[in-house]
Amino acid sequence: MSWFRRRHPGASPEERARRFARVAGIVLGFFAAAFVVGALQVFGALHSGKVWTNIRGEVVTRSQMYHELILLAAGAVLCAALSWRCRRFWLRGQ
Repeated sequence: MSWFRRRHPGASPEERARRFARVAGIVLGFFAAAFVVGALQVFGALHSGKVWTNIRGEVVTRSQMYHELILLAAGAVLCAALSWRCRRFWLRGQ
């Protein structure tokens, strides 16, 4: 049994594209949720008033944490938008 064989040999390219869009939308949705959780953790760390260190024991400055927050928020928005776009493509074909 091979993982790379075609599951539905009679499927049209549009059906395969819709199937791919469905899986991609789900994966991107999970990534968006993970980015949101990470952003919330960084936001909580920023407003806790504590001094935070990285895994090497170096102090993480507030500006580094703000940059991380912006990166995580942008990743969440991008993944959510792509997930929504994949979902629209998948639902349009039904």
